[in-house]
Formats: sequence, C-alpha cells, structure tokens
Amino acid sequence: MREREAALELGERERLGEFRCLASRSFSHDWIFFTPLGLLMAVPGFWALFGEPHPWWGRLAWAADAVFGAAFAGLPLTSRFDRRPASGIPRLYCFTEGVVIAWSRTSAAYRWTDLTVDRKKWASGSGDSYDSGTRTIVRRVSDGRVMAEFNGNEPGRANEASLLSLHKAAWEREDTVPDDAPPT
Repeated sequence: MREREAALELGERERLGEFRCLASRSFSHDWIFFTPLGLLMAVPGFWALFGEPHPWWGRLAWAADAVFGAAFAGLPLTSRFDRRPASGIPRLYCFTEGVVIAWSRTSAAYRWTDLTVDRKKWASGSGDSYDSGTRTIVRRVSDGRVMAEFNGNEPGRANEASLLSLHKAAWEREDTVPDDAPPT
C-alpha cells in the first residue's frame, strides 16, 4: 500500500476527521535560480562538446561545463527526492482533528491537542546576503520531542499555514468543550 493511502486509512481508523492537506518542508523554490543557470551552462557546453573539433583541453573544459550545467539544472529535483517515503524528512498528512506523521516508512497518528506548534522568527546575514523567516516546530506535548520542523523559507506549497490553522482550530474547539462533556 502506498504511503498516502496508508496515512489516510490510519487517519480514518484513529477518527482524525476529514483530510485537508499534506505539509512537508521538502518543497523547494530552488528551480527559479538553478534551472536557468544550469541550462545556460549545459546547452553551450554540450553544443561545443559535440560540435566542431577542439584540442583535448578545450573538450575537457566544455565537458566540465556541460556536467556542471546538467547538475545545476537537476538540483531542484532534490526536493522531489526528499518527498519519497524512504526519506527522513517528515510528511504531515493533516486532518481536521489531527495529523498522521510519516517518515522513513513509518507513521504515527496524533490528535492536534497532543502536539504544540511553536513559531520563532529568525534572521541571518546582512546587506545582500540577508535572509529571514519564521521557523515552525511541531512538538509532542508528552515529552517535547520534535516531530517536524519548517525552517521558514519554504514556498507556500509546503502548507505550513494550513497546518497552523488546523492546529489552532482544534485547540479552540477543545477549549469550548466542557471537561465533563461526553466524548463524541
């Protein structure tokens, strides 16, 4: 059974409500920079390498250009590689009442009230190399173990905002239910 189907089945079995989204920090926007750079390097490199004859050192330089260009163009594929089930990066299948966290071919279900979501602003560098964001850390309440971490510069497809809103909504629902109310 594929990971997604197994996570949805586990969520249904644990009564976590309706599936909403997949949250994972393994989405990347590196392709905006690396793909054009790689193509600008690789295309002339391959063209010159297999075009007119050059001395051996010329061919070596063009071969290196072609190889590095192909590597740069392929760099954005690493995020797709990181989302595979065998990777150690957690994938959070978010439901209305909880989450199924899958990592390295294992998965576990948690209610939102069993987790905390901490946010912390960060900044590094200065001038042209300045970077900043908001790190989001998902922890288990019982022992404080970090279950997932978003470093704050993922694109919107990482669904960090959806994870936060589902967590907040579950805690708000929990606060409005009296302690002596029968379970639903």
